[in-house]
Amino acid sequence: MMARYKTVEELTAEWQADLSEKVAAKQVARTTCETYMRGVERYLHWCRQERVRWQETESIGRWRSSLLRQGLSVGSINTWFAGVRAFFSWAVEARSVGHDPTLSMRTLARPEGGEPAGRVPLTDREVLRVLAQPDNSEIGLRDSAILTLMVYAAARTVDIQRAAVGDVKESPDGAYALSGDNGQESLAIVHAHAVAALQNWLEVHPMADSVEAPLFVALGNRARGSRLTARAIRRLVRGHLVSAGIRDPQKTAQSLRSSAICNALRQGQTLEQVRAMSRHRDLASLSAHLSDVQNNGLGGEEERGLLIVHASAAIDYDASPTDDDGRSAGPERRTTSARATDKIYEKHSFVGGV
Repeated sequence: MMARYKTVEELTAEWQADLSEKVAAKQVARTTCETYMRGVERYLHWCRQERVRWQETESIGRWRSSLLRQGLSVGSINTWFAGVRAFFSWAVEARSVGHDPTLSMRTLARPEGGEPAGRVPLTDREVLRVLAQPDNSEIGLRDSAILTLMVYAAARTVDIQRAAVGDVKESPDGAYALSGDNGQESLAIVHAHAVAALQNWLEVHPMADSVEAPLFVALGNRARGSRLTARAIRRLVRGHLVSAGIRDPQKTAQSLRSSAICNALRQGQTLEQVRAMSRHRDLASLSAHLSDVQNNGLGGEEERGLLIVHASAAIDYDASPTDDDGRSAGPERRTTSARATDKIYEKHSFVGGV
């Protein structure tokens, strides 16, 4: 007797059950699961309305075009498409469909002029030039920790501004995390360079013994020990950008975080792996970063499963031993061997706390 083909309703029910198991096992965030399901439901509803075959690449392309005509944002469309792509990837792996119609498809590019201010990432060489700016003084070690957390842990300005010394938690493996406020996910500090930079700063922090003290403080004579404001953080980052020869007004403190996200995607990390690092609640913004990477020919477009190995372990800014101006190009100049410690961090994962 020939095996009966499963209906699309049966397939989606099995896929949703599989996603639910991954959520229970904390392999996939619940918000990601819900977003993926919503995208597939919207696509299949459109297929029924249009009476087209749901397994065809052409159908998916027409569906995305229809969403554009309705005035939906490219980010939203790419987010729903990520769900469709995840469904077909699962179905092929489960041998429930013969091919993945999304393999030849890219995420949609934003229209010209649509780049949000501050989300323009730095090039690898620019990142390394910026990291080389702070010196070994007290202020330099503080600034180096801030910059390194942004480019290796995708820290936001608000993460830097709100953190207290007591928020720093160490894992048995020697990695760190900044515990989040009000149920927010922790900022994982997994990459060897980020761990070392934070350790260097804590060794000279003037209030390191006080768990209530701000993690990043002013060091001038008048305001010494007070919490850095968000404006002060943006200003000090801008100062290091300018010192590194980066004067593009679209490249800001947010660009350092964007550099971490784009670099992880370029290294082949999945959206879910990068979401664990970036802590995006809405996959639309993260999908837009993926679109940036793809449309600039930087690779990293395939989603290869949902198992989380923390994306920040994959970040690697590429440059020659000395940068264009002959200065040291990397943050290794004050740290222990990154190569040895990276092996520890590659297997470590923080999601939601320590």
